[in-house]
Amino acid sequence: MKSILYLSVVFSPIQLIAQEVLPLDTCRKMAIEYNQDVKSARAGYEAASYDASAFGTDKLPRIDFNSNYRYLSNGIDINGYETKGALEHIYNFRLGITQNIYSGGAVSKTHEIAQKQEVIAGEQTKFTGSEIILETDKTYWEVVADGELKNLAIRYRDIIQNLVNTTLDKVEEEVLSRTEYLQAKVNLNDAELKVIQSENNLRISEMALNRLIGNEIAADIEIKDSIAVDFSVIENTDDVQTALNTRPEIKIRENLVTVSDLNVGIAKSPYLPSVGVGAFGRWGTPGQNLSSEPNWNYQVFGYLNMPLIYFGKRGKEVEASRIRNQIALFQLDKTEDLVILEVNQARYALEESVRKVNLTQNSVQQADENLNLIMDRYIEGLSPIIDVLNAQIFWESAYKDFVSAKKEFQVNYSEYIKALGINYADPE
Repeated sequence: MKSILYLSVVFSPIQLIAQEVLPLDTCRKMAIEYNQDVKSARAGYEAASYDASAFGTDKLPRIDFNSNYRYLSNGIDINGYETKGALEHIYNFRLGITQNIYSGGAVSKTHEIAQKQEVIAGEQTKFTGSEIILETDKTYWEVVADGELKNLAIRYRDIIQNLVNTTLDKVEEEVLSRTEYLQAKVNLNDAELKVIQSENNLRISEMALNRLIGNEIAADIEIKDSIAVDFSVIENTDDVQTALNTRPEIKIRENLVTVSDLNVGIAKSPYLPSVGVGAFGRWGTPGQNLSSEPNWNYQVFGYLNMPLIYFGKRGKEVEASRIRNQIALFQLDKTEDLVILEVNQARYALEESVRKVNLTQNSVQQADENLNLIMDRYIEGLSPIIDVLNAQIFWESAYKDFVSAKKEFQVNYSEYIKALGINYADPE
């Protein structure tokens, strides 16, 4: 499907001299920048980045400073002898440093989990953005299609107006009865109503697009008013593998499996040895031999904590974590199945819409030819007016189906690239 086919309505659209026409890419960018869900997802990604950095500092030494002060109204009694108030004021300042050497792997695994949560937050941002882009695409093509339908309604009205003028001339020439003129006039009134309805539909869809891209709801926007279909965008690629490699839902589930596996290690860590060292210095009272003069003292220490017997608690907690890991794997398998199904459905719908565009394009060409032939025969007095009215209705229906098929193709293509996971990729 490398050939390019551009399809457009054969009549000339009304020219609007106004602001610059907004292309689809610009509308996507505006929607991404404005949407509150995307902003929230980006904020979550930023918060997860800070969390990952914060947990990484747990591997570094801890330095603490503390101080305290106490007043003893009766002093301190040592071996039955009072100090006569010499130690009524007790205070000290303490500065210490502690370094965890090993704690069953809890520190490193907690940091890894925080890093995975950062990745998950980034993928969630991609997913949210892809949803917004799909919604924007659908709304954008709705606006374009409504613009094309409005032009179609105007063209249809003009065609009937031409018929009304023709019948009126024949009535005045006393070639036709007034009945045929009235039949055409009724259809013209109906066509005028369709113009009004199409203008309202266009305005409503423009307001929906304004809401998505952050404009004032009632703001005037300029969007192209005909759909050009390019079949060459459909590539012959391994759709399923592309989706499995790029879809954020898959990456989220893969990272959740990794997180659940790390949680198994964290569940084991409280029952493994923990080792650390440290030192602290202290200045204050009481001093040496409980004197009232403050002095300086320091300590260097190390610790080893060895859990021994917890009566099976360790095994039960670890087994619970392993089961949760299995659940995460099941959910990953389910997500992959759903993605594969979605990709195949999207590809099928896209290929079907290609066939619809081709068929409706043929119908448009046939409707044009049929209307011209019938109108010529009517002018020559060889066909009744009912044939002309039916040909006009068929012409309008063919063009409406054509516009609908083109819009369907564009929407299906947007759903297709979302199914592949390639319509949005940057969490930043």
